Amino acid sequence: MHYCIVLSSPLSNWWDISAMDNLPTDYLKFLFQLVINVYDEIEKEMSTEGRPYAASYAKEREEQTRAGGHVASGVECYMKEHHMNRERAVEEIKTKIKYAWKEINEEFLRPTPMPMHILMRALNLVRTEHVFYKDIDGYTYSRGVKDDIMATYAAPIPI
Repeated sequence: MHYCIVLSSPLSNWWDISAMDNLPTDYLKFLFQLVINVYDEIEKEMSTEGRPYAASYAKEREEQTRAGGHVASGVECYMKEHHMNRERAVEEIKTKIKYAWKEINEEFLRPTPMPMHILMRALNLVRTEHVFYKDIDGYTYSRGVKDDIMATYAAPIPI
């Protein structure tokens, strides 16, 4: 029940560390501090990469999620970051995905001290994300993904 208090707390205070004092339990204070720390780390990392605005996008997305409003998709964030239209952003993202798959496949061909079962978990996560986002933003518009999941796991396979 306490997490509802956190999620429904005023957004104007969400990024203010002093808002932590108003939380009812120590574990919520701990979680709040973790969230703040994660976004601080994102901000530092993005600043070193010359993209300090990326952290503000992440914070904006988090606030939109908590407010139940429109949450910007990855394409919308890319459009905003690179000042381009939707079609061009989609094409550039598809190109990045193509090269990322090439890099993943090349890395799997190289010897590594990392156990294969751990690498396979990471690869399966990437595969899942690819299914979610290959044609549409399946996270935001989940109807197509739901059909894929139902066909894979719920629909009987004729033998």
